[in-house]
Amino acid sequence: MPINVQCPSCNRKLKAKDDRAGTKVKCPSCGNTFVLPATRKVPKARLHSRDPVVQAVASGKVDEIACRIRELDFTLIETPEVASGAALMAETDDFPVMVAFTSMNHAKQFASAVPGMLDADGSMPAFVVAGKDLLTYLPEGCGVLLNPESEDSTVLSPELVEEIRGLG
Repeated sequence: MPINVQCPSCNRKLKAKDDRAGTKVKCPSCGNTFVLPATRKVPKARLHSRDPVVQAVASGKVDEIACRIRELDFTLIETPEVASGAALMAETDDFPVMVAFTSMNHAKQFASAVPGMLDADGSMPAFVVAGKDLLTYLPEGCGVLLNPESEDSTVLSPELVEEIRGLG
C-alpha cells in the first residue's frame, strides 16, 4: 500500500512505496528533503477505540505505542498443529504476523469466529505473554496482528516493530 504524502515545502502530492516509510526522500519538484511518515494512517473508526494499544497506534507516536505494548500482557492462541507454546501466525500485507490479543475477550471473539479454533472440550488453547517479551521474541521481519475479528483490529508492521525495539 503506497504512502501518500505532501511535500512540506511546495505541497506537491507524492506517492512512495510503504517500504520507504521512515526514510528521507527528495521532492522531485522543489528538491526539498524530508522524512516519510513511519506509520500508516489508521481508519478513523479505530480512533474511538478504548483499547490503549489501538489508541496508541492511531496516534502514530512510536514511543507511546512502545510504552503501551510493554505495560500490557497479550493473549496468544496456540497453533493446534504445533507443540504447546507456539503462537498462531498469519500473513497480512505480504509479511508474516503473530496473532495477539489485548484481552481474553478479543481472543474468545476470534476463536468463536474461526472454526476449529476451540479444543474438543470447548476450551481455547491459549497462553499469556508480557508485552516486552512479545517484542523480544518476535522473529525479525515479523509484524503483529492485534485483535483480528474485532473492531479493535490493527497491524504493527515489521518496520514499526523494529522501531519500537530500537527504543529499548
